Amino acid sequence: MLAALAGISAVAYADSLVVTISLGYLYVLPLSLTALTRYRRTTFSLVGVCVVLHDWLGPYAHTGWQMLHRGVLTLIGFTVVVMFVGKLADQRRRLMQVVSAQRNELALELAQAAKVQQRMLPQESPNIPGIEIAGLMSPSKELGGDYYDYIELPQGNLGLVIADVSGKGTEAALFMPSIEVALHMDTHSPSPSNKVVTNLNRVLYDLTEQTRYVTLFYAKLDVPRRTLEYTNAGHFPPVVLRVREPEIWLTEGGPVVGLLPEASYQTASVALNPGDVLILYTDGVIDAENDKEEMFSVERLVSVARTNRAKTAQELVQMIQSSVFSFAGTEELRDDLTLVVLKVLPDNTETNQGAPEPR
Repeated sequence: MLAALAGISAVAYADSLVVTISLGYLYVLPLSLTALTRYRRTTFSLVGVCVVLHDWLGPYAHTGWQMLHRGVLTLIGFTVVVMFVGKLADQRRRLMQVVSAQRNELALELAQAAKVQQRMLPQESPNIPGIEIAGLMSPSKELGGDYYDYIELPQGNLGLVIADVSGKGTEAALFMPSIEVALHMDTHSPSPSNKVVTNLNRVLYDLTEQTRYVTLFYAKLDVPRRTLEYTNAGHFPPVVLRVREPEIWLTEGGPVVGLLPEASYQTASVALNPGDVLILYTDGVIDAENDKEEMFSVERLVSVARTNRAKTAQELVQMIQSSVFSFAGTEELRDDLTLVVLKVLPDNTETNQGAPEPR
């Protein structure tokens, strides 16, 4: 309102200075600004003010009927402009209301989809004597493109998987069910890990049409023997931390899944000893940046894990996550953060499993 009054005053001042031409059309600008608001009575009152100012200050010498005729035409012209702009403003407000309602509806749907996605992830850790397992997925947006799971296998064994779909958000999240279904198709077969990944690759290749790919690490834990048979499909290598020994990086496998229909994958095994800690992670962990554009890095990940290796698997997951957030200076990372930690307890140590994981 104040801006409109200032505009009218400026036009009136200019109208009083110019004596050769009419500046009446300039009053349309502040009147249009006023018409964009909801104050219709005020707008039409200002139309009358502008007509009077223009007749008083404009370059006219007419009186009587000529003055009345000019004033009526000016009034009609200003009124038409104001009404036209008012209609546009009403239409704009209605469109904004529609957009706002659609935005709220989309936000609600995304929130519900996020809840569904979280329910697809493990709700509690497996209860395996002598072994602790914990994991979490913290999406950078409402929906995440990361995935992890614990899969029950024959003879009491366990499948471990962590995956990262290329891209972020809704499109990436839509591939999570495909990964889950394809992996669970082989749960009752004795297929080695590379065969499971090969089957998954063919399924995703048919679904993606080469527009997306997935980095994935899949492993089968032989519980009685404490061995891990694994295949790494283009994923960041998980690491096995051992007491007073160098780290073991699990790199054997093949390319990412979903791009090459005839890709071949290798398998490898590693023995898990008492005190070993296995860490599976996605790039949201090691690629998290601070304000100096430094990355969290695998070196920091290993350092945090070694420093806190005496903690439980659940505590270790939370410690790594909080260390990443602290390093980045924010809990809103640019990429999804997913972690899985498996800890082999020393002999004669009880495990504390079964508690719900942090969401």
